[in-house]
Amino acid sequence: MKIVPAISLLVVLAAATTGLYQAVNHDRILYLDAVRLFKRDSYCEALPIFQKLAVKDFRKTDSLIYMGLSYEKQGNTRDSIRIFRQVLSLEPSNDDVRFKLGELYERDHEYRLAADMYGEIIKKKPANRAARVRRARALTAMGRFDEAIDIYREMLGERS
Repeated sequence: MKIVPAISLLVVLAAATTGLYQAVNHDRILYLDAVRLFKRDSYCEALPIFQKLAVKDFRKTDSLIYMGLSYEKQGNTRDSIRIFRQVLSLEPSNDDVRFKLGELYERDHEYRLAADMYGEIIKKKPANRAARVRRARALTAMGRFDEAIDIYREMLGERS
């Protein structure tokens, strides 16, 4: 009677699959609720949900990005930087995250780190005007005026 063990195995697999589906579906609903809260500017309410989802690896990168943005919207630049650095470690080629880190570093008066972030973007995409302008601003804030002027001249098609 090999049918009984086979049926038992199928029942166990069905139960396990159903449980997994319910857990994933529950996390999806939580994620969508957190996004809705975020979009309604309820960052304090959304943040712990995104934290829980990130720990569970559910849409980890997206959850971390929303966490970083929530911290930023609440004026917590340090935690926002910490989270976006984590995102960058997961996605080292993500220039949008690199740009966001540059903005956050500027806001935190960490101009060297900001200039470095923008510089990494420019290495890959020399025509990225936004990154070039922001790098020039960061260099200016550090007192490195000649380098900033060179960037502006390059953008205007001039040579020094």
